[in-house]
Amino acid sequence: MGEIEGHPADGDRDEVDEARSLRRKVALESVRQWGDPVLRSVASEVTSFDAALAAEARRMAELMEHAAGVGLAAPQVGSLKRMFVYRIEQDTPPTVLVNPKIVWASDDEERALEGCLS
Repeated sequence: MGEIEGHPADGDRDEVDEARSLRRKVALESVRQWGDPVLRSVASEVTSFDAALAAEARRMAELMEHAAGVGLAAPQVGSLKRMFVYRIEQDTPPTVLVNPKIVWASDDEERALEGCLS
């Protein structure tokens, strides 16, 4: 079967899927898994908003993307900081939250499948 404009040929699609699967596997190797004591530790408040923190946030966003996740907290990558990255929709850039605090919550509930990378 030939290539249709905008759609890879079957062989190309298999290569893309294989590359995506490999990137996900490598990314998940960097994520702490259930049972790791770091995941039960209390993260520290971030006090320095510098280039190193921005680089860490970019790295986390990249890991989240490669792992096909929708969110990733710093402790999941071994950093005990109050920071996480998330993306609500695939087409949007990731958002970074540092020292987040819940100041209000709705009584509404929404159910979805668990998507934790750990």
